[in-house]
Amino acid sequence: MIDLKSGKDLNLVSVNGKFDLDLIKSGPGKGNFRLTNNARHAVVTTMFSWKRGRRPGKNSPLEGGWYYDASGRRGTRLWTIILDRSSTRSELLSSVEDGGQQLVDSKWITKFSCDATKTNGRWRVRFDYQTPDASETTELVF
Repeated sequence: MIDLKSGKDLNLVSVNGKFDLDLIKSGPGKGNFRLTNNARHAVVTTMFSWKRGRRPGKNSPLEGGWYYDASGRRGTRLWTIILDRSSTRSELLSSVEDGGQQLVDSKWITKFSCDATKTNGRWRVRFDYQTPDASETTELVF
């Protein structure tokens, strides 16, 4: 049984730069998801959910979009930046800030800031945010 008093979001752990669900390893809740209020799951899934958009350099109809989001507003256009290696830092930050604002609007976090650097052809995005409980940092690499 999952103890909902311990948090409202799934806890994610970073393993070799990738995220995985944090499972309870022993005791009566063994095998269940660990819950937390750090909002990391909400942040990561919002950033990597495909917001409807057009692939760079294509005139095709809009692509992407989360199936259950009929409005087409959830998520970011990071997927278009990942596909376009010539994307600029400002395009990347604009997309991340859009996702951060969605999280503020939905009350998962209260404020955020982000920064991005490119090393060896890969973007590293640092996303600092405040939850009602504490300050958190999540780093995304792609």
